[in-house]
Amino acid sequence: MVSDNDSGKEDQLVSSAQVKLVKYRNVLKESKFFQESQDILGQLSIKYIRCLALGSPIDMTNAMYQLAYILEIMDILSIPTKNLSLYDPIFNTNDEKFLIDIVNSTIDEQIPTHFAPESTLYFLPHAPIELMETLLDTEFPIYVLGNDVVSHTDGFTKRKLFEKYPKVSKLLNQISSPIKLQQEPKQDEVPFQTPKSRSRKNRNKFVEPVIDYTTVPVYFSGCKIVRFKQSVSKDAVWGNAFSDLAYHLISE
Repeated sequence: MVSDNDSGKEDQLVSSAQVKLVKYRNVLKESKFFQESQDILGQLSIKYIRCLALGSPIDMTNAMYQLAYILEIMDILSIPTKNLSLYDPIFNTNDEKFLIDIVNSTIDEQIPTHFAPESTLYFLPHAPIELMETLLDTEFPIYVLGNDVVSHTDGFTKRKLFEKYPKVSKLLNQISSPIKLQQEPKQDEVPFQTPKSRSRKNRNKFVEPVIDYTTVPVYFSGCKIVRFKQSVSKDAVWGNAFSDLAYHLISE
């Protein structure tokens, strides 16, 4: 049973969060970052937003800024807040009360059945690679706003990424530009090498692993990435809330 004192504290937290949300939305609306976001996302024809891994907007400044940002995007795209579906296992009762009663969104562990991929923008602020792998396997997103999949995976070798996250690996492979092979030197340009130096060079030469991406069944055929240049700056009051943010258009 919740005491009147506890209930009063919860109401105060939610009320304070509402004030912060309004403030953060106004800050973002006037920023160069948001102007850039309008240019990148303003022409999307979507009806729904699926936000995962937001964090706790009641307890975390980054999460509140990210919520404020996606609500401003929804305003631009004329999407009602009831079409915003969120889920994060760390949501507490105050988060849920705030998101449902104040923001007028829904909290859904499973994506609502009417959220079709072609009409849904996925917002995954700082989501783990595991989540992206799961979505590529089960929900087939087309529009993804989240960590730049290129920089977010640069700690992996190609082989390790393929073994652990095969669908993300294949998506990355379809983004990357083909490596330009070095031209063979002309006959009179070949430098002289002793047998020992040739042996040492061959021994230290890195051999790119051969990966057969055709063994990974996927719904997509390619991906275009648009990176945000204004999302991070030394003067940004939102800190690293939008660091490494990129828009991914995944083609079927």
